[in-house]
Amino acid sequence: FDEPRPQKLAILDLTEPPTAIAVLEPQYTLSQSVEIFVATASGTILVVDADTVEDQLITNGPFTRMAVSPNGKVLACFTETGNLWVVTCDFTKNYSGFGTKARLAPLQLVWCGTDSVILYWERVL
Repeated sequence: FDEPRPQKLAILDLTEPPTAIAVLEPQYTLSQSVEIFVATASGTILVVDADTVEDQLITNGPFTRMAVSPNGKVLACFTETGNLWVVTCDFTKNYSGFGTKARLAPLQLVWCGTDSVILYWERVL
């Protein structure tokens, strides 16, 4: 962000804490306002901005890690069952899915450029 400003977001009505959170910077949104991806214990992802909370009705979560690509177009999500799911930030296109067979969430899920995701576990890269 060029000039950080606190911004109040729409109120979430969650019964459990989020399982993961990722931020989409304003320059990548249609509204030119920050959007937050909130993964829920029920397995869906909520997109939250200043005015609305939109449930994406995702069924392949819960997600334990999420990361937005550097160009703001793609979201990488890691499920509690060990699957990596890569989808556009507007959830209209599913790019890939990969079963890692890992029982634990990676310590880090980061983008390497705009077309690769790295998952890091303490003893495995």
